[in-house]
Amino acid sequence: MTTYVIGDVHGCYRSLLSLLEAIHYNPDEDELLFLGDLVNKGPSSLEVLKLVRSLPKAKSVLGNHEFHLLLAYDSYHEKKSMGSSKCLQPILEDVDSEDLIHWVRSWPLVLYEKKHHALLFHAAVDPVWKLDDILKYSAEVSEFLGSDHWRELIKNKNIQQGHRVWRNDFTSMDRLYTLVNIITRGRYWSLVDQAYDFHCILTPGDQPISLLPWYELKRQHDKSLKLIFGHWASLKGSIQTDRLVALDGGCVWGGKLLAYNMTTNRVVSVEVLPEEVYERKKNGNQ
Repeated sequence: MTTYVIGDVHGCYRSLLSLLEAIHYNPDEDELLFLGDLVNKGPSSLEVLKLVRSLPKAKSVLGNHEFHLLLAYDSYHEKKSMGSSKCLQPILEDVDSEDLIHWVRSWPLVLYEKKHHALLFHAAVDPVWKLDDILKYSAEVSEFLGSDHWRELIKNKNIQQGHRVWRNDFTSMDRLYTLVNIITRGRYWSLVDQAYDFHCILTPGDQPISLLPWYELKRQHDKSLKLIFGHWASLKGSIQTDRLVALDGGCVWGGKLLAYNMTTNRVVSVEVLPEEVYERKKNGNQ
């Protein structure tokens, strides 16, 4: 069995099919682990979700766009309004939408591959966290998302604002907001604010000198742990080291969709199909 880790798909269904062909994917033997953001921006989020759910050995962590999907679902069923989520409309109107959303809510924030001593997550992990703590934190969020109160997490403004730094004395919802913010949205650490900056998306090297990529912060524990993440399209999957692997190839922006073979440590990529490239001007801010 080969385990592949796949970067941000963003609704690029046909590109995903091309990638599975390129890696000679065998659904009976191979395992697929996705780094979140399977949906939004691209034209076929519904098809991507249904495909991944149908595969026998496929899992995904939650990305920030899955939380956007949960919020859009809640808003649609309250107001029958799409808001700014036209890319997600087919999911919201599908006959299986309730089952799909329930399935997405079951995804964890992180996956730990013990065989490879690797941690998979969408965006960032705080350097002060131990591996056991991260797994515990992920379980806390999963338990809440699986409860009848899950809407309290995705609807609160703190999921998008505030909560930029982890504190061990956080309790209740403050813990959950902060965990979701860091793990699904983190890119830079502000040396001035001593907190995460969730707004700058520039390529490292082009950012203000006051901002440091999260992965350059000194890890205090589990230094041998391999960290595998997506989210950061401008990196274009350029980081491939023994301890750090970036797998967002900017597929939906005209880049590539990436798959990382955890046995060989090699990356396979396919160019995004032109019809799946997100047109910012045409689609607006979605």
